[in-house]
Amino acid sequence: MCDAVPVEVELTEDDIPGASLGIRKPHELKVPELKRWIACRGASRSGNKAALIERINDYIRSGSAKRLVDPDREIHLQLKKRHLGVFPGASTCGQPPKVAVVLQ
Repeated sequence: MCDAVPVEVELTEDDIPGASLGIRKPHELKVPELKRWIACRGASRSGNKAALIERINDYIRSGSAKRLVDPDREIHLQLKKRHLGVFPGASTCGQPPKVAVVLQ
């Protein structure tokens, strides 16, 4: 009998379209782009452009901008798992490893 060792799969801004500002500043984005960025953090997307920009700046200042969620029903997480060859529910005992998902 062997013990399974969890493998963490972490999403980055590169894994989720719209999760990165790139070199742009929030005020340079259109409202749908602002809402997408905010959705990638699991936050409320309501408000006008000024409110969205302020919310984004608050996330950036507080360090919370790095905490990501997959707003598309975990499709990007599944794609990354497939790319890495990691599948949930399997053991490391001669099979692909179990997955402990970390979204940041």
